[in-house]
Amino acid sequence: MISPDELLGKARRHWESGAFLRAWMRGETLFPMEIGVGMPTMRRLEDDFAAVQKWIEGLRKSGREGASAYRIDYKTVEHRRIGRQDLPYRVCFEEETDWLSYIGKDRGFSDFKKIEIETRRRLPQLTTFLEQRPLKALERMHEWPELLTVCEWFKAHPNPGLYLRQLDIEGVDTKFIESRKGILAELLDLALESKDSGCQIASGGKNSFERRFGLKYDQPLIRLRILDNRLAIDGLADLCLPVNDLFSRDFHAKTVYITENKVNGLSFPAVEDALIIFGLGYGIEALAEMGRLREKNIWYWGDIDTHGFAMLSQIRTYFPHSRSFLMDRETLLSHQHLCVEEDNERRVTKDLPNLTEEERDLFSALKENRFGNRLRLEQERISYSYLIKELDKQRHVSVHP
Repeated sequence: MISPDELLGKARRHWESGAFLRAWMRGETLFPMEIGVGMPTMRRLEDDFAAVQKWIEGLRKSGREGASAYRIDYKTVEHRRIGRQDLPYRVCFEEETDWLSYIGKDRGFSDFKKIEIETRRRLPQLTTFLEQRPLKALERMHEWPELLTVCEWFKAHPNPGLYLRQLDIEGVDTKFIESRKGILAELLDLALESKDSGCQIASGGKNSFERRFGLKYDQPLIRLRILDNRLAIDGLADLCLPVNDLFSRDFHAKTVYITENKVNGLSFPAVEDALIIFGLGYGIEALAEMGRLREKNIWYWGDIDTHGFAMLSQIRTYFPHSRSFLMDRETLLSHQHLCVEEDNERRVTKDLPNLTEEERDLFSALKENRFGNRLRLEQERISYSYLIKELDKQRHVSVHP
């Protein structure tokens, strides 16, 4: 015996899940819509007959209220003491208008139909979004025309090569776009043909909207030192460049070291035909599109902890031939007295796919605390003489990919 509030809640589920609007978009119908109301047991009928009668009257009253009317279906039961009784077991909304009125969504459906008509007229590609995310579109009812205007502009100006602030879209200011990148990215993916935009760039991450749809953005700066003075540019060896400038330039170094720590980068000794990239505070993923790195010998120097090996695994997704530098068991054991504890927030416990067998063994040992609780050897704690010795070893090892 569900209460009136419970019946209303059940009736609303088809709206709140978006099922009704999705069916309407597909030209389907959910009507007649039947909802079970829960028949009273024989014991309840006998012990509290007055309450059952009151419940039945409540259902009948709700079902007689004009446009929100529903039909009540009954089952006849025989009770040994009370006799034959007709008990409600479900209600049925014959038409969508009755159901919409009952759940109080007449206006909401009317608004959605307006959105659908305008979308089909201006950008029919976006009707797919209305079918998949109808309630999200309805939440944006009052700004939907402006969202369509932005999509139309990008369709007419694919890959504009401008900063967001430079976009001149009638009726829409750039702050509107800035604060609605999420919904706009979803809509633009549908509105634009793949040839019209950089849709191959994955969503998420810093500046992904700008990169995805051909806008300029404040690029992260990459710090590097040229370790061979013969390769210096006009005498400059310590450089800080925007990512795109770095992508387009070849420094003619055969070997590239990558390290997180700035001081390590600044103090790294001279190495023939080499440079070092360091201070990657924006994240190592900024290097992913540096295609020229695929032609270089890459050595990654990170902390010896679970997070450091996660970074090594990540960089190998971009450059599979990368090698680890000073991230081995011998280095760890030689400096164990200088180790600290790795923060729980940084700790990585999932499997890492891009490690060598030796690296995976060390990663597992760190993950399982075989050397001590959350052991971590920070790269800057490794002695400078040890670094020089390791570099001397490399001169006798083939490092070409």
